[in-house]
Amino acid sequence: MRRVSAELLELVPPQLDISRDLAPALLGAGPRFRLLDGAVEALDERLRPVRRRSADVGDRVRLLAAEPGLNVVVVAGQRAVTLLAGDDRYEVAIAAADSATLLPGGQVLITARDSENWAYLVGADGRILDRAGLDVAGAGVHVCAHPYDGSVLLNAGLGQDGCVVCLARVVDGALVVERLAEDVIAADFAPAGDRLLMTPHPSFDDEAAVWSWPDRAPLARLDALGDGIELYGFYLDDERVVLCDYRRGPLLCDRDLRPVAWIDLPPVPAGAAVEGPLFGLAPGVFTGDVHHDDGQCTGVWRLSA
Repeated sequence: MRRVSAELLELVPPQLDISRDLAPALLGAGPRFRLLDGAVEALDERLRPVRRRSADVGDRVRLLAAEPGLNVVVVAGQRAVTLLAGDDRYEVAIAAADSATLLPGGQVLITARDSENWAYLVGADGRILDRAGLDVAGAGVHVCAHPYDGSVLLNAGLGQDGCVVCLARVVDGALVVERLAEDVIAADFAPAGDRLLMTPHPSFDDEAAVWSWPDRAPLARLDALGDGIELYGFYLDDERVVLCDYRRGPLLCDRDLRPVAWIDLPPVPAGAAVEGPLFGLAPGVFTGDVHHDDGQCTGVWRLSA
């Protein structure tokens, strides 16, 4: 199979750790934000700050979500969630929150990892409107949100025991959660919203798949090449998918998961190597951590059509 080289657009200084600092924690493309020195920053597609809002939320908190204009910001502490909406500030009594998704109409879907896993529907005024259990306990939740229809897929990771994928929706004002799949990962929606990329949990099969949305009919699949596909995969755009092979790096596929080429990622520092997951930022643009002899920085690459 041929190889293609991505263009290095930016090397971001080491104060940004993409796996820890970027919010929301999505694999696919979308606006990204970070919390730095008590302020929330909106980042452009090269991870450069373009907007900043003082949050005054103290230490030991984590940014979960924001909207591009920073009018709405969601920050989690150990015992409560802080919702900043315009000039208003609300403390929401949700402990151990691990994700937040901004929904149409100003509502927020928040998941919390405690002795049991719950999803909460929170209004724009900070009130808890509804909640629903995920029927798992102590799982870390990774979110895959639909680009426009309000569907939110909740990947409840159970470590080596697998993963439960739940679909959360608001129906007639109520939060409805249903179990969608097990032992796979809902990785990313296509930008057009008509396809869903599913990747394998490493304890189980090595098959990636594409489902149509919203009817969830299987459209394509790809068995692992070599040592297996990692959990990470995302849509580069509507026509291209990036999957990650444990040893051979990122694999470019077409929309039907037909392999096209291995992707070379040119790092700049001497002895540098790209390690860990890759994340989409914008059509054709993605990011990953670069480790080198003097530490770590973050790379931003573009792969032309």
